[in-house]
Amino acid sequence: MTKKRFFIILGIIIILILGFLVTTFFITNKENPDSTSGISIGGFFPFGQPTQRQGNGDNGANNGNGSSVSPGPIISVPFQPLVQLSSTPTAGMYVFKRNNDTIVQYMEQSTGHVYEVNLKDLIKAKISQSTMTRIHEAWWIDGGNSILARYLRDDGRTIATFSIKTPKLGATVSTSTGGGEALFPDNILDFILTKDGKKIFTLAPNSDNSDEELGFAGDASGYRVKNVFDSKFTEWLPVSFDGKTVWLQTKASQEIAGHLYRLDTSTGALLKVVGGINGLTALPSPDGKYILYSESTLGLFKTYLYDVTKAQKADFPATTLPEKCAWKGSDTLYCLTPDNPKTANYPDEWYQGLISFNDKLWKIDAKTLEATMLYDIVGEKKMIDGTRPMVLDDGSVFLFLNKKDSTLWAYRESPVE
Repeated sequence: MTKKRFFIILGIIIILILGFLVTTFFITNKENPDSTSGISIGGFFPFGQPTQRQGNGDNGANNGNGSSVSPGPIISVPFQPLVQLSSTPTAGMYVFKRNNDTIVQYMEQSTGHVYEVNLKDLIKAKISQSTMTRIHEAWWIDGGNSILARYLRDDGRTIATFSIKTPKLGATVSTSTGGGEALFPDNILDFILTKDGKKIFTLAPNSDNSDEELGFAGDASGYRVKNVFDSKFTEWLPVSFDGKTVWLQTKASQEIAGHLYRLDTSTGALLKVVGGINGLTALPSPDGKYILYSESTLGLFKTYLYDVTKAQKADFPATTLPEKCAWKGSDTLYCLTPDNPKTANYPDEWYQGLISFNDKLWKIDAKTLEATMLYDIVGEKKMIDGTRPMVLDDGSVFLFLNKKDSTLWAYRESPVE
């Protein structure tokens, strides 16, 4: 046998052996899926955006609500304090504890679909399938058991309000726009809920006299209310409600002196607390001892903390609008604070969307006025103008919407257990 023929035969043998090994590997890998096929890079979204999981599966781990979902990919990512929870405009949100988990639920504006995100692993699940179009805003009521939603009817003028039961993971809500658990009267101008969402105060025009505004208070679930307030002034804005006392602010404008009143819904007594302040916008503490408020100045605004008992004001260490703050208890404020705001007519042009902020997140002690910057959002190159803030009772989670695009964001000081 020549050397040439020997090497040809040897080469053929080596090729056959390699082919056999490769074929055996792929067959074994197919029969044993517990390999790297469980790893996915699909979870690495900008700013820690959560992985989406459909919440109506019939197999897999039980979710705690009596339904099941298939387990999603397990992905290990570095902890990020600020995370984007939605990528589409959001109508409203709610945060609560379920056993040992911190859960955020939110409603999508365009579809009315409801999602929930577990902040422990940032897994997102859709918990409703029914479509409710053109939802402008949504609020969780009755301890989170129902959702109050608002939209404009087809005439573009009539404000419609209704509520639905909060969907459970894996269940389907058979509700379309205009239906629901309870229909509220049309053209509710504004409203405010207690912290637990069980009580509501609403403002509506007097159907018998369009020059008057009426106030109603009672149970949010089923809208069981009674008339507690009537006024010939029609530019009121409710800013806080504890079930008995409503704080009513005159609508803010730079060129108009504003006032803040306290209304006792059991007696109808109305008491002015602060007033004569241009561009006044306010946020009382839950116990009514402090009032955070802003005042329009020449092209800008100033922020103060007013001690109701002492009838004294103090410069607030964070220059912001109260709409960008939330109380944790009655002595701590979490505030999104504009970084170098531009000269404008405040708060008018901010309300109108003509001016936008880029915020940083601060925590302020109301008693000492000590301020701590929690997160330099601007420094992280995230352009966020926060609004509709809320904070979990223990301060572990701070939620808000980005006014620039209505997306939902969450700040966590440490990994959520």
